[in-house]
Amino acid sequence: MATSDESWSAKLRTIGDLDRPDHWHLTADDVCYFFGEYTAGAGYAHSRTNSIIKNLKKNPSLRNTVQWQHKQTTIRDCGAAIAANIKQDHLPQVAFVPIPPSKCQGNPGYDDRVTQIARAISPKADVREIIYSTTDRDAMHAGQVRRDPNALRSILSIRHNLINNHPTYAVLLDDMLTTGCKFTVCKAMLTKVWPNTSIVGIFIARRAIPKLRGVVDLDLDF
Repeated sequence: MATSDESWSAKLRTIGDLDRPDHWHLTADDVCYFFGEYTAGAGYAHSRTNSIIKNLKKNPSLRNTVQWQHKQTTIRDCGAAIAANIKQDHLPQVAFVPIPPSKCQGNPGYDDRVTQIARAISPKADVREIIYSTTDRDAMHAGQVRRDPNALRSILSIRHNLINNHPTYAVLLDDMLTTGCKFTVCKAMLTKVWPNTSIVGIFIARRAIPKLRGVVDLDLDF
């Protein structure tokens, strides 16, 4: 059980000026929202957000186990959380575009959890898997190096049969915001095919980097 719920908000929060340095590929023009703050290196029980993210990232090898049931419940809960933050009369104007996972379809590790979250928002949600990976890559949490946007762009492609009927708004959806590399690359790709569409990001959580604070030696004479 999570020890604290302070990391989680039922209302979407905005990545602001103080948060943006944690996600160094983002610029002031990027509009991104999130629910929770994930603490890397901490366990499942550290916070509600940590438990949610760890449930979402359960490996596909756990399918048909109790662990997989926890994942599916969390997917539905995340979809419901997003739905609660979107006015239903605005839904027909929005296309939800999942940011593709690190593994390609056909790979045993392929995990379409983000697409499942999008579909859990509403049966009427316009979910389009427009962007897809052409080559497997390491998941962001598996490596310590900063992502190269050019390298990422080289292994992503567009399904052009899905870009008709330009929406007013597009939501790039993912479970975790780390460096912001995937978001900025996918946003640039969508902007080329939907130049008049307003594109934002929604993330279940952002990775919060602890801030180092200097030690101040107070010389107090009482």
